[in-house]
Amino acid sequence: MAGWRVVMPVTADRAGWALVELASQRGLLPPGAAARGRQLPEIDLMRLLEELGGAAARRGDDRLAERFYQGALNEGSARPAVPFNLGNIAMRAGRRREAIEWYSRAIRLDPGLGRAYYNRGVQKRLLGDEPGTRSDIAAGIERGYDGLEACAALLRGRSGEFGDPVEALERAVAARQNLAAGDVGAALTVAELESGLRRSRAGRGLRAEVALVVALENERDICEQVGDIGRALTAGAELVRVCERLAGREASSWAGVPDALRQFAVGQLPRRLLTMARLYTQMGRHQDALAAAEAAQRRGGGPHSRSSPADDPSVGLASAVYAELRRRAAAGE
Repeated sequence: MAGWRVVMPVTADRAGWALVELASQRGLLPPGAAARGRQLPEIDLMRLLEELGGAAARRGDDRLAERFYQGALNEGSARPAVPFNLGNIAMRAGRRREAIEWYSRAIRLDPGLGRAYYNRGVQKRLLGDEPGTRSDIAAGIERGYDGLEACAALLRGRSGEFGDPVEALERAVAARQNLAAGDVGAALTVAELESGLRRSRAGRGLRAEVALVVALENERDICEQVGDIGRALTAGAELVRVCERLAGREASSWAGVPDALRQFAVGQLPRRLLTMARLYTQMGRHQDALAAAEAAQRRGGGPHSRSSPADDPSVGLASAVYAELRRRAAAGE
């Protein structure tokens, strides 16, 4: 449980330490941790309960995680990750209105938390509030949560208006649902067929090219999730080329295309380059990883993100790569 020791006075109550004792009983802390912790004035009980909530959630025990997070709130926690994670727990339990309340609380603590807007919008859709859904998802995209799922949720059922890109989004979601259900073969087949279809139509105009971006992003992600890093790299490299081509188009050519689709197609190029750097690193192609990360930096993809309270794995990679680039430059390599 690294990271929970800070210098501050003890303000713990009995309920908080009872939860620490419960964590020991459930194997999340060593036996006797509560008794020892009470004797150490540098223990921050609030922070400890926050981390225990995360540990229980990673174990898959939502009920226990909820108790720890509630305990952290009782100790005065003001970190947006706490109500955000409580929203996720309520969402998984089907408590939609409660989930909305928790996401709203997280947003009040951090108005830039794009994922909280997106999740709240999804819950509103399940309650039949379509205007609220679109408003929240659009707000989430504006604040940086602009992945395939967000774009698909915003434009759901609107293929009649926007054509090929929305059709590609809907098929990408279907492929991901296959993967979530454990049908890896179906997910890969749908993703590959969709990429082939969109590739064959890519010369038919801007919307057809945006649809190809959707298909390639989906294929790359699914291949990575199933461990086929070589195929993920192939799809990712083509994805970057198409995005660079779209980024060079005149602004007037985007007339009639939703801003969310334009952002998805060209605004995520730095993030996609960082993903390439991560994939190259997994394959041991470190020079290619450095080149991809350097390209992401040139395009504005520095190590920062506010789309989720969790750390973006690409950010840590970017920081390490930038440090290596600086080291090499200083050494004259």
